[in-house]
This record gives sequence, structure tokens and C-alpha cells, in this order.
Amino acid sequence: MAAQDGSEGVEMETEVSLKASEDSSDQGGKGDAAEVSEQAVLADGEDTSTSQVSAVSNGDDSEEGKEMVELKIIWNKNKYDLKIPLDGTGAKLKERIHTLTGLPPAMQKVMYKGLLPEDKTLREIKVTNGAKIMVVGSTINDVLAVNTPKEVIQQEVKAEENKKEPLCRQKQHRKVLDKGKPEDIMPSIKGAKERLPTVPLSGMYNKSGGKVRLTFKLEQDQLWIGTKERTEKIPMGSIKNVVTEPIEGHEDYHMMAFQLGPTEASQYWVYWVPAHRMSVVNVSSNHSDKPRRPPVKVLSSQLREGKGGSLGGGKTELSIRRLGGGVGGSLTVSVVWMQGTVVEANTDQNSALLLDETGNFHITGVNNIPRGKPCLQPGKYVMVMGVIQSHNPEPVLRAVKLADLSDNAAMHRRMWKYEVEDLQQTLP
Repeated sequence: MAAQDGSEGVEMETEVSLKASEDSSDQGGKGDAAEVSEQAVLADGEDTSTSQVSAVSNGDDSEEGKEMVELKIIWNKNKYDLKIPLDGTGAKLKERIHTLTGLPPAMQKVMYKGLLPEDKTLREIKVTNGAKIMVVGSTINDVLAVNTPKEVIQQEVKAEENKKEPLCRQKQHRKVLDKGKPEDIMPSIKGAKERLPTVPLSGMYNKSGGKVRLTFKLEQDQLWIGTKERTEKIPMGSIKNVVTEPIEGHEDYHMMAFQLGPTEASQYWVYWVPAHRMSVVNVSSNHSDKPRRPPVKVLSSQLREGKGGSLGGGKTELSIRRLGGGVGGSLTVSVVWMQGTVVEANTDQNSALLLDETGNFHITGVNNIPRGKPCLQPGKYVMVMGVIQSHNPEPVLRAVKLADLSDNAAMHRRMWKYEVEDLQQTLP
């Protein structure tokens, strides 16, 4: 795919190489021809499959007198095979990675037994055949997406929505609406505006036609979505958008969706919401005047050394030192992503102690997380997303999500600091 994106530039390079070959010696002409052959393969615009990677490698193989080394390049969950001269530098390797992935050299962090130096050869840093080279970095498009103004995104979403037919006419929603109103539907009061009740909003259907209730726990900054089977506790900050529309023929009731991820595929639909509750629901889902930030990857030492404190309502906001040698300044965080090894789990106290490479940190609320307990065995390496409760003398998070990363613990530990640094350098 990277080869396709860069095909225009490759064609220009091919023309230059052909012209240079006319003015050079026979020996130089052969070398240039080999380079042209390699670039021509890339310009074909074929799939970046293993066969194409092999074609790129074969071009280097034709260079006489150069000892080659075969590498496994791992970036963004993708693996690439690469053959490159052993006496090539780290900078040259970055150029080849750019060809494979489309990731500019300046945006790459290349790891092999630590950060790979650009000025040393692969031989000098003892790279061997079959070595795995880890790459961390974001493409220009990824960075632009992070920094796209919220207003622009909202305008684009609204324009797209205007092109669509009414939601209630779409097949996926009709199969629920055609069931009719739930027998325990809540009454809708025209023109009324009520405060959010302390009891759940019930008498509604979800997308599968099952009964659903909504409870807004503002003191915990959570939306609870309850069904017959279970109750999901959703952090308010993870709700990216709320979509609502009156139901045709029953305009005193609405259908609405909470978008819980980056795309519309993550929408959780609720049907037959009384119209007079809509303003309450929307305000509750966006009750903070400040724009909500996604979880920020951090190290425990950053929180420990951070400045700030409680904002009330169980919330803490910190200003932390940004990692990396590029973008300077501080970051403001309240919801964070951390990784570490479980040192001790106290389910009786609803808490656990973890350790990352910079120190200890504590998590609370572990018993409230579905499938969270199996993660909390001493020695396991886990990911935690949570809300900062305090930061001194040791950080404390109220956990909202846990995941066991023990299967690839060695790789996750080795990469974690670089992932943290890379993300923090791309954040505005």
C-alpha cells in the first residue's frame, strides 16, 4: 500500500536513474539498472503482499559484494519481511521501512535491544538474521486525525446524516420499532422539562429488542446500561457522541444512540425514550463544560511528579511532564492508560497494587469490572484504564477497564515506554 501511495515519486526517481545510467560507466550503469528494476516493481501498484516484499529484497540481493541480513519488521500489528545490507545504517533501514509502511522516517521509533541508532550500521549493533525489529510511530494522516478540530468533525457527521433517510425507516431499526411500544413504557409529557430522576429510566428496548434501563451516576461519572443479563458501567468520557431522532408517528418518543467508540459501529441504540427526557439525557451525557479527553498513556512516575489536585466529585486532574525530546510542555490528564505487573491483589478491599518500570501504583474498584478478577493474579502483566483519584505519595486509579497482556508480556514491557512517549508527542 505504501508502494502505491508513493508511485508517482518512484516514477520520477526511475526517470532520474535512467538518465544517470546513460552518463555513467558500464559498471555504474549496471548498478543503476538494478536500482531502476527495484523501483519499477514498486511502481506497478500491485498489492503489498509478501511476494512484493520479496521483489524489493531481490533488488538489493543483486548488489555484488554486500552481505545481506533478513529482518522481520513489526509495525501496527503488521509484519513485513525485509532483506537489507548488513553494513547499511539505521537511517537507511528507516528509509526502507518508509517504503514498506508509508511511515516517514522522522515519525519512526525503531527498536532492537533498545532504540536503534541511525548513525551505526546493522553489523555494529549486532543485528542477526531473523531479528525482529519493532517500529512505533504514527503516519501523517493519523496525526492530522488526532488534531482535527471537533467542529469540523461535527460538520462532516451532520452533512453525512443529512444524506440519509430517517433512522426509523431503516431496516435495522424497523425490526425493533415494529414490535410496538413496550408494555411498561414510561409516559411522555409534551412540553415538560424534568430533572434527571434518581431511579433508572426504564420501559425501553435495545437493538436486539430486549428490555433496557439507563441510570446516570453523575457522582461516579458513569452511565449504567442495564439489561436482564447484566449491567454495563460506561465512563461518561468514553461516550463520543449522542444521536437522537423522533419516531415517526410517535413524535413524543425518540430513538437514540450512545457512540462508545471511534466509529458508528460502536453505537448502542435505545428505543422509545420519552421526548421530555431527551434534553436531560443529552445534558447528562455531556455534563462537563470541558471537552472530554481520551485516556492518555502514562508512566507512574509522571503521575507521582504531577501537579494539580481534586476538582471535586471524585475527580482529579493533573498537569504532567510530557515525555520525549520533540514537543515540549506539559499534558493535562484525568483519565489514563497504564500497564504493569500485578504485585498484590486484595479483592476483599476492592483494590490491587501494580508495578511499572518507574514505580508502584494502586487501582481500586477492581470488583466492579466484568471479567477483571482473573487478570489480578500476582505476576500477571495487565493494562488498566482508569480515572485518577490521587497521585501522591503513590498514584491511585479507579479502574474502568482491565486486560491481561501476559501472553506477550516481554514484548509489551519492552515497548511500553516507547508507546507512551510516541503518543504523548502526538497529542496537542
